[in-house]
Amino acid sequence: MKKIIVMCVSCLLVVSAWAQTTQGTISLGGALGISSSTDNNTGGETKSTTVFIAPSVGYFLADGMELGLDVAFSHEKQELDGDDAGSVNETALGPYFKYYMFTANENFAFTLNASLLFGFTKSSPPSDVDADDVKGSSLQFAISPGFSYFFTDKIGLDFQLQGLTFRKSDPNTDADDDERSSFTFGVASFNPSLGFKYYFAR
Repeated sequence: MKKIIVMCVSCLLVVSAWAQTTQGTISLGGALGISSSTDNNTGGETKSTTVFIAPSVGYFLADGMELGLDVAFSHEKQELDGDDAGSVNETALGPYFKYYMFTANENFAFTLNASLLFGFTKSSPPSDVDADDVKGSSLQFAISPGFSYFFTDKIGLDFQLQGLTFRKSDPNTDADDDERSSFTFGVASFNPSLGFKYYFAR
């Protein structure tokens, strides 16, 4: 049976602020996280642990319209029956555009986020195996609904769902005919994320 544990902790900086999502406002955000999964099958117990950090910076082109850059770094360690089974390092970056739709409560806004991520991976074999690292790449486009809640003019809580995603990946850039593509939409593809942001004006 597969078990997944996810923990996200914000890691942000702030200068000074008085505006939330008005034109000229700059946002700084980011998250630290760890996820763990375990699979028990006939081949033994496989465990995977991933640690990631994902900073972001955004600029409001107009009221409620934010253009920004996401960057993410992750390290996945794999084990088979307690023994080293290799690791995967991934770096991803790309632009995003977020639109804020405020409700009657001025501290609460529904959001719609469109993002494009370019990813680069390096898969390393177990330490006792004499083999080269395998390099890969990926491209992902996602449209994600969510909401933001502003505790103050400086601090906002973001909750986001990954509702529509197109992903194209090449696990080994040195090999031919191994590219994969996937398109997901619907509740089954939702992958929630939670983070905080700080906002400051020029």
